[in-house]
Amino acid sequence: MDENEDRLTRLKDERVLRERLPIELMRAASYEHVLSLLLIRVEVPSNWRAAAFYPLLKGVARKVRQNVRAIDFAVRLGDDVVLMLAETPGAGAKRLGEKLTEVVDSSEFDIGLDLAVVRPLLRFATATFPEDAAEADALIAAVRAKIDAPEEVVADEPAL
Repeated sequence: MDENEDRLTRLKDERVLRERLPIELMRAASYEHVLSLLLIRVEVPSNWRAAAFYPLLKGVARKVRQNVRAIDFAVRLGDDVVLMLAETPGAGAKRLGEKLTEVVDSSEFDIGLDLAVVRPLLRFATATFPEDAAEADALIAAVRAKIDAPEEVVADEPAL
């Protein structure tokens, strides 16, 4: 394990995101490329949260490491996972979020308890440079705001 790695998840730690994101944004701006952040939130039923959250976060992080490109940075940011996706538009980040959700949904995780299977629910949000923000802190704030926003319910449009 290297010094920039989170002990539980083996993802890069938050410091790596804070150091690398401004550099990657400058690179993206220089070459007129896009960069997206994909924030993944692991949710566990409240009656299992105390016993299951960290083992499930560890399992989800393993699935993330197995399913991203070598050029992507996967980082633990508090209790969330953030992927820094170079040259990836928002639609590509969304597709990856959907793929990771499917991978996790089809997986079983050993949480170290001889009890019923507990499956995490993944929620994700994306924010893209330059559409959502042009600076590192603003891009992180944008993706956090999106995941914390209540889900919008869109009613079906009446047939004409």
